[in-house]
Amino acid sequence: APGQSKAGQDHRLHLRLTATQTPERQHRLRAHIVAEPERIVAQLQELSVALPLGTWRLTQAARVHYQAGGIQLDRFALAKHDRPDQQIILRGSLATTGRQDLQLQIQDVSLKELAGLLPRQPRIRGLFSAHVQIAGTAEAPSIAGSTAVREAQIAGQTYQGLSATIHYQDQKARLQFIFHQDENHALYADGSLPVSLGWARGLRAAVLGDLDVGIRSDGLNLASLNAFSGRVADDIAGTLHLDLDASGPVDRPLLTGTFDLKDGRATVKPLGLAVSPISLTGRLSPRHLHITQLTATAGGGSLSGVGLIELADYRPQALDLSFTADGWPAIWTHRYRVEVDGSSRPAACSPLHTSRATSAYGRPRSARNCRFSRLSLCTTMRLLSCNRVPARPSPTTAGRTRRRPAPPRG
Repeated sequence: APGQSKAGQDHRLHLRLTATQTPERQHRLRAHIVAEPERIVAQLQELSVALPLGTWRLTQAARVHYQAGGIQLDRFALAKHDRPDQQIILRGSLATTGRQDLQLQIQDVSLKELAGLLPRQPRIRGLFSAHVQIAGTAEAPSIAGSTAVREAQIAGQTYQGLSATIHYQDQKARLQFIFHQDENHALYADGSLPVSLGWARGLRAAVLGDLDVGIRSDGLNLASLNAFSGRVADDIAGTLHLDLDASGPVDRPLLTGTFDLKDGRATVKPLGLAVSPISLTGRLSPRHLHITQLTATAGGGSLSGVGLIELADYRPQALDLSFTADGWPAIWTHRYRVEVDGSSRPAACSPLHTSRATSAYGRPRSARNCRFSRLSLCTTMRLLSCNRVPARPSPTTAGRTRRRPAPPRG
């Protein structure tokens, strides 16, 4: 019903809305709204949002005050109905002029709530908390934020958690990130980016310079890769040390640094090959991946190598590798077992002692199909053994005569 105020004509509205997705999921809003010529004030008496894992409701009546160029929120707090410790609180003001004072607090929100919003992503579990504060002015704001995830799970793999802090002021953003894999393994990132933010005359967000980020780890446990390896490998283990730097344009960063894998282990499923231990050290640059040492042991045999991989946009383009195999079990399944001695090296080879194998791949139609633009190796290979392991007849096939495939020729 319309009414009069000192500022002139105003309009009052009592609003009650119910939106039904399913009989079990109903969203509700009940509010009293006063619209004056220069401002709108809404008293939120009830707000409930029914998500698949529970309903979020206002903990008390809230007030939203909108005026040309700014908004102010008082006592806006949502909590989960059956878990009042999970809360989202928003209070303060944000405007296109004057001082800014806005705070967002998220406390122990379950990441399961995002499952319906990200259906194609790996299953994510954990409790998410965050605190963000905006101050300064609309022309030169300052932003401080911190986030944390605890009791984290990704694709069934458990992690201790992660934390991050961000600070923006005077046209520079700084980020610190820590990923705690467990009590003994962690990944650290610390970096900065020159950027200009503001909303005095419309939203402004512009990158002013190059990225500068350092990534370090005294050891990551590769056992977590078992959750993503599928049919390629299992029993993955090892400790990966990283010391990397990312610099340059934010959309095309340049990576440099070193990596070191110790006590590696994996079983290659298609070959039935258990490889342990594996040791790998190398250096990374924007155009090359240098393998300074690779050693691996499997089935009593060994493999060692060094080399260089040429990169373009961090995709392999050319290989320059040298390997030596000593009794290496190239195939080790329940039916066939093949062991080889051999070597391959990129340098010019003597035709009297080795054979040269060269394979050139033309340019693909699309970059995502690109494997290597060229591969040139000198190889010497000697077959040590090739045996077929007799298969045990099952109870359903006992007594039958079946034709077995001939063993591979050597």
